[in-house]
Amino acid sequence: SSDLSWSIVGFGLLIMIVGGVVVAGSILGWLSMFNIVWGALLLFIGMALQLPIALRPLSSAIATLLRPIAGIEARLARLQLLRHRSRTTLTVVVVFIAALAIAVPPAFLISSTTSLAD
Repeated sequence: SSDLSWSIVGFGLLIMIVGGVVVAGSILGWLSMFNIVWGALLLFIGMALQLPIALRPLSSAIATLLRPIAGIEARLARLQLLRHRSRTTLTVVVVFIAALAIAVPPAFLISSTTSLAD
């Protein structure tokens, strides 16, 4: 189980590197700008696969920031998040995908309207 999770994290890192290269290549003009969408998608998928190792430090940082406002509540929330890692990771990924589904179509619409105006 532990080996499987580390292999998933390693695969996520590989996907992030490939996505970063595609995005950089698109920005530098080596690839078509259309490929930036696929590179960004690979980056997002890679980040989602990195969540199992990033969850503990991120939750710690957020709990530290919230400690002056909500001391014990922040600590209890962090413990609850870490107790159910797979559920937390899945929830973060679903919220992230929902945010992308809301943000990406207007960006494509603006981009296509701008290119039509040229």
